[in-house]
Amino acid sequence: MFLPFILISLCAAAIAAAFLSGKLKTRLGHSEGMAISMLFGMLAGLAAGTAFGTVLQGDLYSATLYAALFGASAGMAGAFSLGKAALIEGFGAGLMGGMMGAMAGEMLTSSQSEKLVNLLLGLTFSSLLLFGVLPSKKETEPPLPSKRWLLKPLAVFLLITGLLVGGSHWFKYSEGKVKEDYQMEKQNEHGH
Repeated sequence: MFLPFILISLCAAAIAAAFLSGKLKTRLGHSEGMAISMLFGMLAGLAAGTAFGTVLQGDLYSATLYAALFGASAGMAGAFSLGKAALIEGFGAGLMGGMMGAMAGEMLTSSQSEKLVNLLLGLTFSSLLLFGVLPSKKETEPPLPSKRWLLKPLAVFLLITGLLVGGSHWFKYSEGKVKEDYQMEKQNEHGH
């Protein structure tokens, strides 16, 4: 239950990054695109790698392969329309983040991993704000067009917090429900 929640969240972040990079590619310079793709790829790879390393504890090889593949894919998705250099940066950072995350997940307990993955998910979603903050090319309207812009980071923060808290509670509830069902099944087997 832990892994699907994390992967679905990271896929949503990668889709959002791909959408934002496509929409804002004319406003982003070369360096900004590379920085955003590197940060996003690294954070997505770390989060996925830590989750894979925890779920597949004892099988570091498989955890590293899955995490590196996922991290590289997420890093490339976020940089797809930003150019070849940004694409390579996203690929390399996601690959490296996935490998490091798999090693961290192998070494951590489940509760430590859950806290770290939640932190990394928050940072991954927060890195999407860089698309609005870093544009360097001039446009006809100012970079902060109105006071409404200040509400966007607050809304993103509340969305991230709700996602993480809700997902963690759902995971704990699901895990407890499975254990409860298993215990009931064992009691029924012994009762007959």
